[in-house]
Amino acid sequence: MSQDLKRSEVKALITRGLVEAGGRYKELIKIFNLKNDDYHRFMRFLHEQNLIPN
Repeated sequence: MSQDLKRSEVKALITRGLVEAGGRYKELIKIFNLKNDDYHRFMRFLHEQNLIPN
């Protein structure tokens, strides 16, 4: 069974995380258990994949 998420599911997950993080992406990476060093890579990924919630 595949564990792939649909784009809409990823956007929903990011949106929910941002609500919990008070709209702060730096807090979102902590919620997603990423290192601070990964912030720029994470943001680049969101922009490249058009995953920034509106």
